[in-house]
Amino acid sequence: MIRFQGIRPIFFSSIDTELLTFLPIVLASILLAWATVRRTLEYAKGRKLNVIAVSVMAVLSFGMYLIFGVSVNLLKGILLTDAFLFASVSDFRIRRVPDWVSIVVAALGLISVSGGKLLWNAVAGAVAFGFFFLAAVISKNKIGGADVKFIAAAMFVCGFPEGLAGLIFGLLLSVVGTLIRNKKTKSKDKTMPMIPYLSVGFLTAFMIGGI
Repeated sequence: MIRFQGIRPIFFSSIDTELLTFLPIVLASILLAWATVRRTLEYAKGRKLNVIAVSVMAVLSFGMYLIFGVSVNLLKGILLTDAFLFASVSDFRIRRVPDWVSIVVAALGLISVSGGKLLWNAVAGAVAFGFFFLAAVISKNKIGGADVKFIAAAMFVCGFPEGLAGLIFGLLLSVVGTLIRNKKTKSKDKTMPMIPYLSVGFLTAFMIGGI
């Protein structure tokens, strides 16, 4: 790592420039996350969720810094996390996710990807879209359109096989979460947000791919 050269205070001698560069990045990511959750509907009704979301953003930003260092992939990961955060909070609160979120996620898949990998990722996203669109039709829309578009966009970002592993992990988490919820609550609302679980799966895949 690059270290400070020349005359400097003694207490800076062991601090490398990457860490000092990262600190404003993680601060900016936290502010971005806070601004993001404020834009979701029913913001005032979920202040505890807001704090959790911003805390998760901070932890993931630090984790991505350890994996990617100060790089384009770190910026890509932070922006991807923020988009996933907005989608997850929206899905959790109102069971709806705007279409532009999936467009933003897909656009992030264009960053720092070579031509061959980009084509392979596009195939993965198209196959995922076709499969889950067909599943939504067969199940009579038990799988929401937002879920289908989100999965396709995330698969385009992560590619294959990382995206498939993230998808499977996210779906397993959603099944476990649904079972726990149904066991612990008597709520008549049987809908279950999938995107928060899928976000965990795909972000895990994205970070493991970086390792």
